[in-house]
Amino acid sequence: MGAAEPASTPVANLRVLQPVAAPLLLEQQRRRKAHVSLGLALADMLGLGFAIVLAAIVVSPTGIHGEDGAIGAVVTMLVWLGVASTLGHYDADARRRPNRSLGIGGMVVMLSAITWGIVMFTMIMPDVGTPSTPFLVAYTGFAVPLIWGIREATLALYRRTKALMQRVVILGAGDVGQLVARKIQNHPEYGFELMGLVDDAPRERRLDLAELKLLGSPSDLWEIVAENGVERVIVAFSSKETKETLATIRQLAANGIHIDIVPRLFEAIPPRSRLDEVEGITLVTAPATPGRRKGYRLGKRAFDLVVAGAMLLIAAPLFAFIAWRVRADSPGPIFFRQTRCGEGMREFTSRKFRTMRTGTSMTAHKDYIAASMSSTIAPESDGLFKLTQHDAITKSGAWLRKTSLDELPQLINVLRGDMSLVGPRPCIPYETEFFEAHHFERFSVPAGLTGLWQTAARAHVTFKEAPELDVAYARSCSFTFDLRLLLSTPGSILSRGNTR
Repeated sequence: MGAAEPASTPVANLRVLQPVAAPLLLEQQRRRKAHVSLGLALADMLGLGFAIVLAAIVVSPTGIHGEDGAIGAVVTMLVWLGVASTLGHYDADARRRPNRSLGIGGMVVMLSAITWGIVMFTMIMPDVGTPSTPFLVAYTGFAVPLIWGIREATLALYRRTKALMQRVVILGAGDVGQLVARKIQNHPEYGFELMGLVDDAPRERRLDLAELKLLGSPSDLWEIVAENGVERVIVAFSSKETKETLATIRQLAANGIHIDIVPRLFEAIPPRSRLDEVEGITLVTAPATPGRRKGYRLGKRAFDLVVAGAMLLIAAPLFAFIAWRVRADSPGPIFFRQTRCGEGMREFTSRKFRTMRTGTSMTAHKDYIAASMSSTIAPESDGLFKLTQHDAITKSGAWLRKTSLDELPQLINVLRGDMSLVGPRPCIPYETEFFEAHHFERFSVPAGLTGLWQTAARAHVTFKEAPELDVAYARSCSFTFDLRLLLSTPGSILSRGNTR
């Protein structure tokens, strides 16, 4: 239907996919990618250009040693453009996912290496002016936040205009395929337009995927890809034999279709794993849990003390206002105190602003946790897997939950050492009754005010899935990872509202 006869080439029987969809659609896709790549490159140049101007203003024009120094700064821009392009940071597909982005730490390293490389070059070329050290420090200090801010604003614009959208089908409609489908639907920021599932023998459909189409059999995948203008196929354990699936993957990849493969043991592979190889065989390396490194722990604790202390001082007026609102709204204490489990399963008293009426029973919550262990549970009317108990929530409580300001007093727990700013969600002791054996790995690091579960999913996952994210954080934590999660928290709150 949608494929020509096998081409007579040295490559064994690789068919060329003849699109049934209008060629205009594929041309639009190519132009869109080129437009995104150009826009991201221009965003970086704009950030670096502003940094040069600001550094010159702060240090004074003499700080760049005249025109030669200015030329050196411009050369830095061009080298940055070349290196970033080579590393694929302007690829429209790579920029679609936040974890594929060049992070702040990477920007500092890359800019420092390029800048000081140019300095070394000018030192051995006496006829070329050398930028002064104060200028270089100011230039780097301005460039990193400017590049990051302008780039994120550009990506936000592209997401709003759907320029990053990519049509996707999932090969496999079993438990894993449907789990991937639900996660894609919960994260529009990934830029995936999910067209449907492909499988011969699909499992019973999850209640929250009732509207998702079953597009056909894996044997019809060529036609499905062509007819729907699909750019990416996610392979998630279809009912077809491995040999046949492998042949299909190779042919799709040969025709420019992006392929994502869910590993068989994906539950054991942390997000920050790396790929290795042994004589051409790809290995996924899951590194040892890094959270026990002494240097990381000391740096994390120092960062917690400084940032949590500063936040409490800055938020003191807001703290007092919320306390007044809680007390005026309903009788009872200002704080809701609850026993939670931290690092090593040590229990501590968590403090939050009270959002519910006094005397509310926790029995309903425990029953809901038990029910949510099933993958067939349906989300609430707001699309969240969270027991809302609207009748028990106060007026001020609804606002506090929506903004997550009810958790502000937990900064006191951070100062006391009960928690960290970033880490797994501090769980209630009875929740551990439903944990699987590997879920207890989450207790190898301090509990956090925010973390991977809070920013990546919040209440869009069932309780059965949530501990997996906490374990993934424990296996992948690092200072740069913590910083990225901390910086993404405000945006997560604003985009999803009350999801705890």
